[in-house]
Amino acid sequence: DSSGNPYGPSTTPPTHPGSYVIKGVLAGDANYESRETTANFTIQKLPVTVTADPKEKTYGDTDPGLTYVSSDLGATFVGTLARGSGESVGTYAIGQGSLDNPNYSITYVSANLTIQPKALTVTAEAKSKMYGQVDPALTYTSSGLIGTDALSGSLTRDSGQDIGSYEIRQGTLTAGENYTIYFTGAQLVIDPLDNSSITITPGTYTYNKLGQGPGVGQTSTSGSTGGVTYTYEGTDNQGNPYGPTSTPPTLPGSYKVKGELAADSNHKGAETTVNFIISPKPITITADAKSKVYGQNDPALTYQITSGTLESGDSLSGSLSRESGENVGTHAISSTLANSNYEITYQGALLTIIRGSLPAPLLNLSQNTVMYGDCLPLPGLLDAQQFYNDVKKVIPDAFLTFEIGDIASDLISVNSVQGGKYNYNFSLGVKIIPAVKGEGFIGDLTAYLRHEWQDGNQNTMAEQTRLLIDQVGLSGRNPPITDAGLPANGMNVVFSDYASRNIQSAGVEDLNQDFILEGTWQPASLTGSGSTSGTLNSMGGDAGYWNGS
Repeated sequence: DSSGNPYGPSTTPPTHPGSYVIKGVLAGDANYESRETTANFTIQKLPVTVTADPKEKTYGDTDPGLTYVSSDLGATFVGTLARGSGESVGTYAIGQGSLDNPNYSITYVSANLTIQPKALTVTAEAKSKMYGQVDPALTYTSSGLIGTDALSGSLTRDSGQDIGSYEIRQGTLTAGENYTIYFTGAQLVIDPLDNSSITITPGTYTYNKLGQGPGVGQTSTSGSTGGVTYTYEGTDNQGNPYGPTSTPPTLPGSYKVKGELAADSNHKGAETTVNFIISPKPITITADAKSKVYGQNDPALTYQITSGTLESGDSLSGSLSRESGENVGTHAISSTLANSNYEITYQGALLTIIRGSLPAPLLNLSQNTVMYGDCLPLPGLLDAQQFYNDVKKVIPDAFLTFEIGDIASDLISVNSVQGGKYNYNFSLGVKIIPAVKGEGFIGDLTAYLRHEWQDGNQNTMAEQTRLLIDQVGLSGRNPPITDAGLPANGMNVVFSDYASRNIQSAGVEDLNQDFILEGTWQPASLTGSGSTSGTLNSMGGDAGYWNGS
């Protein structure tokens, strides 16, 4: 056959195309001899047209099956079509390959296998940088590469270095002809520089009725050239909230200020917050020392600001007050003066109540005589009974001791102890006239009684002096000491009589007498030297007579 396969000899005619020999033998019979002959013949192949189907695939995919269409639908073939070699994107001819049927004369119509590019997804990654910095590497992610295939080239971005957003593009990025890149872009953002800073240095602030706090003068910045704004808030020292506001506080308290540096075209802004305190203004208040005379109304209590000053329009609340009481003496002056804007240091003082004065016009009491313990008639005095009560406390309870010194000495004056609510001073002056030796008596004792009225500062308001006469004899002479040569309305002082006055020696050089004021004068003792002997006894009473004032 046409395939070279031998056929026959066989009595069966061949079926496959090919070149054959047929041998015909005619058998003889009785009448004829047998005869044979041979002849060549050919079985032609049946013509058929095979048309390949066009095919395509995506790069990297498996080839699809290569198919065809036969013009003889009943014909069958062995073998397969084949295409040109290669896996890159392109067109490859589909050949008849091994497709055959020895019984057919095949007319083959070829087609093409087309390899399409593979879809490759590339997504750019968003990037950012600070103004003035070098661009970061532009990177991406991809999906769809096969095997060891790789992308080459690089992404690009739109040009520019100012603050803003710039599109990231595919640039020269490629994976070759075998891929179709589907690119998703992104942006490179150039941010303002984040190197701006603001520093606020708080100072020391004391209330001055003006807005205070860290501001322009205490601020330094770097980076951005933008402006600075300040926001103040806090609590004053009375617990009242303040702010937020752009106005600095004025009252003492605890506050904070936030400084905000604005961004400029190439720099970010910045902010900072610091705390500060406005302290109360220190002042020193010194109370004025005051005085009054017993029985008078209190003077107004005043003060001076001796350190610091009040701000214009400010004032202090509260007042000064003193310790209660109306007795002679000192009374502390205290303060409730206050102003929450000031730190007050208070220096106190005293209100002194001084004894009242007995004015000179009241000295003349005519010839009024009162017993000890009675109320002295003092017309025109604040209160006669009150005066008496005061004097009564002074005179009976005070003690006065004086001493007659050397006989040859001159006038000796002794002042009384002060007490009570008035100054009532007196003195007893004694002048001793030396005795004549052998005359039996010491001599003349000339006594002076002086009364003095003083004001609270111990200045003499008035005074009176009385001459007292007493002759000291040797035996039994006990005349009282009496006034001499004084006006009829003057002061009379009467001493109690002595029980005895027995002086036996005329040569006495010293005569010491102690007197105690108990409403009456009483001689306490008499001592002498040389030939002096004996005692000076007294029998004073509890009360005497006050004739006059």
